[in-house]
Amino acid sequence: MRSLGGSIKDWPNLLSQAYNHLNPNGWLEIVEFEVLIRVQNEQDVGFPPMIKKWQEGLHDAGERIGRSFEVATQAKKWLQEIGFEDVTEEVVKVPDSPWPRDRRQKEIGVYQQQNMLDASSSYGQAHFTRVLGWSKDEYDIMSATRNT
Repeated sequence: MRSLGGSIKDWPNLLSQAYNHLNPNGWLEIVEFEVLIRVQNEQDVGFPPMIKKWQEGLHDAGERIGRSFEVATQAKKWLQEIGFEDVTEEVVKVPDSPWPRDRRQKEIGVYQQQNMLDASSSYGQAHFTRVLGWSKDEYDIMSATRNT
């Protein structure tokens, strides 16, 4: 399962169904991102206020409609509670811009930044306008100024 955060109402039920349909010794892989971007350390400058406003708004909208984006932080616990055995979790820190000095991390950052920009309207517009009550113009203005 990949990138279903914000679209599933009852994750434990979905995962339970998956568990019940697996063959013995079968496995399930979940890949999810965190909506709330975390800074790596106190020296990080952070990110533009509009990005912070966008991610907090998206998180709030998901919680309001019962379709949380907080899957990455809960999945391991849910899987263990359902009965999955030998659950492992790998947390991968991904740069969200080309700031790293390491060439490979810099390249990943370039792609992740574009991924975030491309996904922002598909994830955000409906949540902001239908759930949070914003007008499309308000959302468009925030989107246009997200890097300021």
